[in-house]
This record gives sequence, structure tokens and C-alpha cells, in this order.
Amino acid sequence: SSFLNFLTPVAGGVIIFDVLTSFFPRLRLSISIFRNHYYFSELNERTLALAKSIISQKHSIFNKPLLVFTDTYLDDENSSELFLRARKLGAVCISDELSHLNIKCFREKQFFLMDEKEGDNIKTLSAMCENKSKSMLKKAQVYIFYQDDSYAMIEKRIYDKINTRFDDVKDAPIIVRVKEYENLILSLLAKKPLVAPLVGREYNLAEKNEYNLTIIGSGKMGMQMFLSSTWAGQFFGYKLNINIVSEESWLTFRNRLNRIGPEILESTKDKAPLLKIYEDEKNKEFAEPYFNLRYSEYDLNYADLTDVECKTVSLTDIGAL
Repeated sequence: SSFLNFLTPVAGGVIIFDVLTSFFPRLRLSISIFRNHYYFSELNERTLALAKSIISQKHSIFNKPLLVFTDTYLDDENSSELFLRARKLGAVCISDELSHLNIKCFREKQFFLMDEKEGDNIKTLSAMCENKSKSMLKKAQVYIFYQDDSYAMIEKRIYDKINTRFDDVKDAPIIVRVKEYENLILSLLAKKPLVAPLVGREYNLAEKNEYNLTIIGSGKMGMQMFLSSTWAGQFFGYKLNINIVSEESWLTFRNRLNRIGPEILESTKDKAPLLKIYEDEKNKEFAEPYFNLRYSEYDLNYADLTDVECKTVSLTDIGAL
């Protein structure tokens, strides 16, 4: 009876506290200063998946991390579903932008800038730099996600500006760029090498000794798969044929590729200046093209496997257009 008399008000207090923190998420932030903090610039499928991974690896009864999703709005059915899934993880969801928070934490503090629009991640980092409170970025780890290399110079300038705010170098934040699609593709190619089917195959000089890689789609992941396979697919004695099937026009794809590196397409042409081998001033030889590229425009909404005619194809479906 004495135990129940003691337990009842304690349980009631816990329930009331949980209700208060649900209605006032900032209250939960202010009282969680001795927990590890993980902040996400936006609530989307990618940030939610990362939050689940953090919980599964670092969750414990006595050391439960604090997950915070910022810039969270209940605009439609999809956002409401994401909100409910985040709350089931025990995360705090607030509508304020990340740069507007007054963060106080005496333990590990990590920020993940993972907006759907890559340019917004750079804007968020810049806004965090302008935050008046040094405590936000003090000894923090900031992971910024973007593929476009044109943002790298802007990131460098922001990083230099942030460092000038800290007298002690040890207090300055660590900013890490994450090339999400590149890491994903390279990890895939490490586990499933493109040349694996050729290992152990008898090499015959009388044959063409070619092998084919077909990529479905030329979006962000498709483009990264193409760029990575141009190197990871090189195998001594064999010629690589890369086939790309996409709804995107060849002209649009070529222009995107040339902005990344015009030498890539140049290396596929016979006797291109890039392939010159200089033995002496009179005799000039050319190396073989690095690979052969075949591009096909196809409306994948009406794809029919009976239209595909190929003798030996290694089909890699990266599922992103």
C-alpha cells in the first residue's frame, strides 16, 4: 500500500510531463542538455531513415539520444504520415528552422543538413553561421549533403567565416560534406564488382572480349552509376560497353555530362586529342577509347521487355529517373 501511494503520484507526474513536452517541444529541448543531440534540417524519408539507424545503434534506457526534426509542417497527408512516424521514434518535431534554435548541449551534438533541395542545405549552413549564439556550433559535427561540386567553394567560404568566430580551434565545428549517391554507388560496386562475371573466364584473342553494362535511368543515381562505372568497369583485356536507357533526351544528358567533365565523352571517340600517345615529334599514336557509350531514349512508362534485343547484357537497375 505504501509503495502504491508512492508510485501513483510519480506515474501521474510522468504522464503530465509527457503531455507537456508533447505540446511544448522546446521544453523538451531545454531539459535534455545532458543527452546526445541529433538535429535534422527537414523531415523527409531520408532523414527519417537515418534517424531510425541512429536509434537502432545508439539507443539504450540510460542513454537515449534526442532526435530533433526542424522545419516540420503538416501540409498534406504525406507530411502527416512522416510526422507520426517521427513521433513514434520519440523525436521532437518543430516548425522552426534549424538556424533559429537556441541550442544548449553538454554532450555530443550532430547536425544533418539533408533537405530535398541541395541548395537549401548551403543556405541553412550559412544561416547557422549567422546565429548569434556560439553554443550552437561549438564542438559540433555538421554533415551537409549535396552532389553538385559547384557548392563546394561556397561551403569553404562559410567554413572559414565560422572558424573566425572561435578563439580556440578545438571549439570550432567539424563540417563534413556527404556525397550521398556517390557513396551509395561506390559501396554497391565494392560489394558487387562489375568485372566479377569476367573473373575466371578464359581469355580468347580471337574474340572481341567485350562486356556490357546497362543502366536504366539517367537521374542523379543513374548519372553517378555511369560516372563510377567508367572507372570501376575498366578491366585489362576487355572493352566496356555502357548502355543507358532513359526518358531524358540525349542532348539534355550530354549537356549535363559536359558540365561535370567534357573529357568523359571525349575519351569515347576514336583518335580524340585526349587519347594521343606521343612517342616522338613525327610519330603520333592514339590509345583505344576508354569505353563505348550507347544512349537510347525510351518512354519507360510503356517499357516492354520484348523490345530489348541483346546477346549479353549485365542489367543494373538503379531505379532513379
